[in-house]
Amino acid sequence: MTPESIVERLRRPTRLPDNPFSYEYFQKELKFFGVRKDMEQGNVCVKVKQLSGMCSDFLNKNYRIMSDKIPVLFGRETEEDSWCLWMSITPMEVQSMYLPILEADGTVWTAGLGLGYYPLRVASKDSVDKVIVYETNSDTIKLFKRRYRKRKCFSKIEIREGDFRVDCLDKGLPDQADFIFMDVYATRNSDLLKEDAAKYKPEYENYWPWCWERVLVDALVFHDYTFSMWGNLRAYLKAWMRTTVNEASPPEGHDERSEGMTLDQLYEPAYYSREEVGEVLESMGIFYEDAEEEDE
Repeated sequence: MTPESIVERLRRPTRLPDNPFSYEYFQKELKFFGVRKDMEQGNVCVKVKQLSGMCSDFLNKNYRIMSDKIPVLFGRETEEDSWCLWMSITPMEVQSMYLPILEADGTVWTAGLGLGYYPLRVASKDSVDKVIVYETNSDTIKLFKRRYRKRKCFSKIEIREGDFRVDCLDKGLPDQADFIFMDVYATRNSDLLKEDAAKYKPEYENYWPWCWERVLVDALVFHDYTFSMWGNLRAYLKAWMRTTVNEASPPEGHDERSEGMTLDQLYEPAYYSREEVGEVLESMGIFYEDAEEEDE
């Protein structure tokens, strides 16, 4: 089996099985993840916290009024250091993982364990045979194993302690790789995303960095780039543009300033530089037309 390129995957006609921007979907994913109590392992811990205040989506700002309790991962370098927020299961996180989960099949390689949402979700798919996860923090690995070792899909997950870039991508993957998901970026507009894509995408056709669909939206909406879209990416963006704030909000409601809006009306760019967006598109093999160049 020859792995499909990311662009080929995006061209496949499809209908999304869920609306990833709805509050109903977020509730389903919280239930699937299943963390209901605090846990600690060395210099990492998971605490169950109640959401409050502004809680933005993956592609737009949002002012939800939420009472949901979510798992939050904290970490620190030493026992003397303060706890720092590393990851949490929010609507933004769930929405940003939707397409990489949908597209994963066969043998999946991923970097960055975090709370373990992505490996668990992918391993639960019948079309996925194995998930190989690289994680540098031993306490994060131990905590995940303690919490999820009894899950049915856990047997599909193999966790390796190490640096995915240095130990695998730079040397060449030693085994079959049908899908590669790079999830090591702290923010949605990390410079590392662009650098990694330029370095690894030419070598690995099935390479998918976290948040790159966010770059595509910035290119289309904020910078007037034009390029062809097919399949799941088109369906994903259509779902976003059609979802109302009411559909994306819990029964507690939302800020009155967004009453009657669809989510695309709350769009907020992650990348502000046209040059940066163009570089990421090129590194990911997306061929585009630049409206500004055409006008000259």
